Order: sequence, then C-alpha cells, then structure tokens
Amino acid sequence: MVQRSAAVWFAAYVREGPQFMHRFTFPASLRPLTGFALILGIVGLFAISTQLVNADADDVTLQKESSTTGPVAPGASYTYTLTAENVGAETVAAVAVRDTNLDLGQITVTNATFTVDGGAPTACDVDNFIDVDCEVGTLNSGSTVVVTITVQVASDPATACPDDGQGGLDEDVLNRADVFWTDSTGAHSVTDPNPDLGEPSHKVTIDCTSAPPPTSTPTPSATATATASPTASATATATATPTATPIPSPTPTVTRISGADRYETAAKLSATLIDPDPPATGGTVVVASGENFPDALTGAPLAFANDAPVLLVKAASLQPATLAELNRLDPEQIYILGGTVAVSTTVENQLKALSSTPTVTRIMGADRYGSAAAVAGNAAFSGATTVFLASGENFPDAMSGGGAASRNGWPILLAKRSSLPQATCDRIKAMDPTKIYVLGGEVAISTTVANTAAACSDVVTSVERLAGADRFATSAAINAEFFTSGTVDHALVATGRNFPDALAAGAVGDPVYLTDTTDLPTSVFDAIVTLDPSTIHVMGGPVAVAEAVLTELRAT
Repeated sequence: MVQRSAAVWFAAYVREGPQFMHRFTFPASLRPLTGFALILGIVGLFAISTQLVNADADDVTLQKESSTTGPVAPGASYTYTLTAENVGAETVAAVAVRDTNLDLGQITVTNATFTVDGGAPTACDVDNFIDVDCEVGTLNSGSTVVVTITVQVASDPATACPDDGQGGLDEDVLNRADVFWTDSTGAHSVTDPNPDLGEPSHKVTIDCTSAPPPTSTPTPSATATATASPTASATATATATPTATPIPSPTPTVTRISGADRYETAAKLSATLIDPDPPATGGTVVVASGENFPDALTGAPLAFANDAPVLLVKAASLQPATLAELNRLDPEQIYILGGTVAVSTTVENQLKALSSTPTVTRIMGADRYGSAAAVAGNAAFSGATTVFLASGENFPDAMSGGGAASRNGWPILLAKRSSLPQATCDRIKAMDPTKIYVLGGEVAISTTVANTAAACSDVVTSVERLAGADRFATSAAINAEFFTSGTVDHALVATGRNFPDALAAGAVGDPVYLTDTTDLPTSVFDAIVTLDPSTIHVMGGPVAVAEAVLTELRAT
C-alpha cells in the first residue's frame, strides 16, 4: 500500500475540498499551497495513512490489501482483501461492498466471501466472474467487514497481457472498490481508487515476458470504457470467425456513438437517436446506475414506452455529461430505477433540483429481481400478454433482448440460473401473461426455472426459449424472432464482452446485436445481412469494438 504523509493529505483536501476525501489515490501533481495549510496539515494530521474516509462524517473507511503486487505469471492466482470499518458512533444500514475489475480480460474471480468481526464467512455474489457484490446489511459502530477475493490470471499469455491499443501490452490489473451505506443523514459511499484518477494506489502487475508482442501502433486514447473480456456467457463462451461472403446490396451507413465514458455514451445516444428534438414540456427520462447492468437493461422497455432515454449515474454523483443532457431535455418526469445503494438520495435530490422541477419517482425492489418486477408493474405494461425472462446474473441476453422488448411493449423479468426469485414469480402471477420468452440457453436459465416461471400463472400457455451456441448467436436468434427485413432502418451493435457502452441501447427500440471485440461473429454477420438495415450504430469506442468490426459491418 502506498503511504502518504499527513501534509500531502491535508494539502490535497485544501486544494480539492471535501470531494478529495472520497479518493483513495492522489494525483501526481499538486498546485502550490499556502504555508499555513501545509503547517496545519503537518501538525494536525500527521498520523493519517492510506485509508479512505467519507467526506460527510467519519462513518465508514475502506482499505485494500493484496497478497502480492506482482509480477504474477499467467495462470497463477492471488488474493486481496477489502476492509470496511464503521468508525462512527451509530449503526449504519444497507452496507454493501463492491469490487469491479477494470481490466476485464485478464483475470477471473474464483472465490469471494466476507466476514463481519471475524465471524463465519458469507459468500458474495459474483457477476460475470469479474464483479463482486457483497450485501452486508447493518454494521454496528466499531465493527469491521473483511471481503476476501481470490482471482486467477488468464492462462493464455495473450489474454493475460492484451494489446493496449497504444503500441504496448496491458500489464496491470486494476480494480475499483466501493462501499455503500445509509445512516441517519442519508446514503453515502466511498471509492478505492477514485476512477477519475489515472494511477491507482493499488494494482497487480502481470508477468508478460511470454506474451506475444503488441500489433498496434500508438493511437489517440480510446473513447470507450469497456475492454474485451472472456466473461461467463449466458449460453457459451465460444466465438466464431466470420466466413460468410457478403451479398451484393447497398452498403449500410455505419456510425460510432461513443463518449469519454459510459455516461457520456448514454447521453450521446439520447441526443442522437432517442430525443434529438425534445418536447418543450412533458418529457420523461429514466435514470439508472451505470455501475451495474440489471436496472438499466430492464428499464429500457419502460423508457421506450415513454419516448424517453435511459441516462446513467454513479451511485453517489450525477456525472457532468448526464447533467448536461438532463438540462437539454428539461424533463417533467424522471423515473429512478433501483434502491438507494444503486442511486443514492443525494443523486435523487440533485434530480429534483433541476430547473424543470421534475416529478421524481423511484421504482425499486429488495434486489435486482425485485426492481425488475417493480418496473414490470408500471402502468406502461398493463396490457402486456408476453414477458421476457433473462438472466439476472449476466448481462448479454437481457442486452440483446432490450430492443425487441421495447418495440413490443413487453417487460424484462430476471431469474437466477437455478432458481426463480419470488418477486419474479409474483409479477408473472400478477400480470398473467400467455407467453414467456426465455432468453439464453440452459447455462443462463435452466429448464427447471423456465418451468417454474410458467407455473406461476395458470394463464401461461407457451414458454419459448431463444438461444444460440453462444451469446452472439443468442443475440442473433432473439432479434431474428422479432425483426425482419423492411421493418427497421436501424440496428445497434455493441461488445458482448462487457456491458457499459450499451446499457441504454435497448431504449431505442431497434435490434441490439452483440459482437466480439475484433471480429464480427458469423451468426451476427448473417443476421444483419438478412435484416438489411440502412444504418448501423456501433456503441462505444475502438477499445470496445475495433475498427475491423466496422469494416465487416459495412460489408453486410
């Protein structure tokens, strides 16, 4: 762990204000500071070490430790811990510790547990084998949560050390950790490291001596936040190399919609395809977390029903690109999807304070499954006779189904692979649909779960599974079921390896296809050839979807 002097901590606080206290790492450069501030820092804060402290009160701290800093050989494992301590005077509630791997292709989480005050370990949820979510609950004053995470580096040196797109190899594994909680003053969170800073205080380096040399040449920095990753597929992880021969047809227009991050990408999608000319009054916006996938993906049909975009926020802050788009849209109605851990009351109050003084309504459940069920209970779906059932443990199938669900006015409900949450069953019973489409293969949702869903309502007469050999073929199968040539002018394409860039894409109501990072799978190529759209919009920058894929799309 990087040790930091008290003077530096205090100087940074003076320079940046309370926002600095949300940061675990510190920028390399400091502005000149007054001698008075420096003296106060040395005298008053000499004992402070590398610990993240909430700016509002000394309620909860967060610290990361690793068993190694590397270099770690491809195929090897290592362990790191996240320690959150309630150093405040009151018991805090809704405590959740989350860790997101930022270099998605390089490692896989093999085990994640948490303990409270040294008690028995409890398993954490692991999404996509890369993101860890530990729902702790209440934490008494003086109590400590320790999250222990074991990861394995990819055994293939080329995967462990991918080309960074800038003429080198990506040798560093970076993680973002967050702890969320509520107390008597509202919702809070702290982050380690701050994602807005370039160099984290904690990272692990991979031994790349056996990796193939980079093939790229230095280029301007990419605009996407997603990187390729062999995450768990909702159907299978195999990908295909396109071998289909393009047929003679008008060349589609292929455009790229991307911003500096997922928040700006969603805002640009809103301004480009969903609401380029917003109404003077009466507009609606759906707001969801950009830090996880379930709420935004299941909220797409609700947004489409209201001619609204899905805009993304961080749990504790409203991003500048999102705020700018909200001010442009000037909405009268805003739906927040998810609870205060996903979107805090701080953000909710910022939304209420917009110049349009919108009505802000939160739609939430006890978890992602309950929130999806609550969205499906909105009046927009009162006449729906069909529902989509997708995995709540992985993103690809719900992402692929977002456009079709939106276009048909059907909600997306979530299930676990081996069990159906009660909230999902209750919503099926309340809606009484006649048909359920199960998205993805048995790796995503088992036949037992599909049958259980059908049994939730006596009205269900048909359960149909839409799946392919992998997430890409599943994407093609879903869209082929609901979109045919001549019915749409536009198609959207996004990486199937991570979710950030296409979280808001389903709200457009056009087919959303998944692609690998550098190759357009044959199944998707053939599906787009058959659909024959006039325009194809690629979500995210070249790190997420390489220029080679755009070239292949132009050949469809």
